[in-house]
Amino acid sequence: MNSQDAWELCTLRNVLEGLGARLAAVTITKDKVHILNAAVERLVVAARNGKRGELADADFSFHKTIIHLSGHQRLQQQYKIVEQQIRLYIASCNTPIPNLDQIIVKAIISQDALVAQQLAKEHNLDGKGFVKHLQALERKN
Repeated sequence: MNSQDAWELCTLRNVLEGLGARLAAVTITKDKVHILNAAVERLVVAARNGKRGELADADFSFHKTIIHLSGHQRLQQQYKIVEQQIRLYIASCNTPIPNLDQIIVKAIISQDALVAQQLAKEHNLDGKGFVKHLQALERKN
C-alpha cells in the first residue's frame, strides 16, 4: 500500500462511515442498540487483550456493523466493494480507540445523527498520520 492508496481509503472511509453513522442514528431501534453495543464490547475486549490481529478484526467489525445498521442498501454495497481494502488499512495503520468508538455509539443511540456523523469522520482522520508516514518512506526511497 502506498501513500496515495492510504489517502484514498482514509478519505473514502470518512465519507462512507460518516454517512453510515448518521443513518444508523436516524434509524436506531432497541434491537439495533443491542447489536451496536455487542460490536463495541468486542472491540473493548480485543483492546484489553492486546492482540493486534484480534483488535483489527474487532475494529473492522465495529465499523461494518454501523454500515449494516444504517439500513442503506447501496451504501452497504459500496462498502462491500472496498471492505477488504479497508480491513487491510485498519490492520496496517489504525490503532482503535475504544473510548472514541463508545462515544460514537452513544451519539447513534441518542439519535444525534449529525454528531454521530462528525465523530465517525473525525475518527477516520486519525489515518492521516499513516498517510504521512508512508509519504515519508516513499521520499526516502
